Amino acid sequence: MVDKVDAMIFAGLYEVKWWPQLTKPYLEAGIPCFINRPFALSMKDALEMVNTAKRHNTPILCTDAHEDMKESIIAAEKIKQLLKEKKNILGAEATTDARDYPGHGVHGLYMLLPVLGLDVEQVSLQAPGWWGKPLPRFPNSMEWGLLTLQYRGISIPGAGSQKKPFLGTVKILEGNYGSRATLRLFFNGGWQDFDHHRINARENLINQRYHLQSKTVFNMQRMFETRKMPWSYDYILEKTRIFLAGFKSHIDHNGMMIRLNDPASRSFLW
Repeated sequence: MVDKVDAMIFAGLYEVKWWPQLTKPYLEAGIPCFINRPFALSMKDALEMVNTAKRHNTPILCTDAHEDMKESIIAAEKIKQLLKEKKNILGAEATTDARDYPGHGVHGLYMLLPVLGLDVEQVSLQAPGWWGKPLPRFPNSMEWGLLTLQYRGISIPGAGSQKKPFLGTVKILEGNYGSRATLRLFFNGGWQDFDHHRINARENLINQRYHLQSKTVFNMQRMFETRKMPWSYDYILEKTRIFLAGFKSHIDHNGMMIRLNDPASRSFLW
């Protein structure tokens, strides 16, 4: 298919392990690629794909609807306002409707990162399991999950910065109160909620998909046509590293905090 297509969409959730091999011919040919979440299951694989894309000037995109849904964009604007007003950000609490970490729990992470940034020091994932049903090596299914990011602070050019640390959390809960995703920001003087209410899919599937996912399709088409990436290579790598730190915490450390720069984590994360 190389030289016969304008772009490639790698849309599966279960093929992530093979993305480096499947994407390689197209990345080397300079063909724009959408590579579905969570992008990679190791930083070795993530770096292999990104470095190949860089060498051949190939635009890539790894995202989902939560990364720039309307509520995320409004919350990001609120953060800028708070920094300009010199108010401290005390924390953030997000929820997402899911029963697994890599395919759907990651929605909450992708909603949090564009709002709070990437200056994460350590990560934990507490959960009875990481998949929606028992697995041979992991007999407990994921009935719930709590992903916690400890931020060093936040800095946004033109808005200001904060050096005081804070926490961002994602509650991974099936049947999320009729919402697709929620986010509550806590700051000096109060809090503000950002809630993406679910539209009943059985009665109105087109409207549900349009108001949740049309922006993602727009971002994809724009990148395919202009070759301009919505998010940089470095952003994709860092959000993958934060995602993997959650896995490391859950699988190897029973939900304890994992420092992203800790040499003991390098074998897993890099």
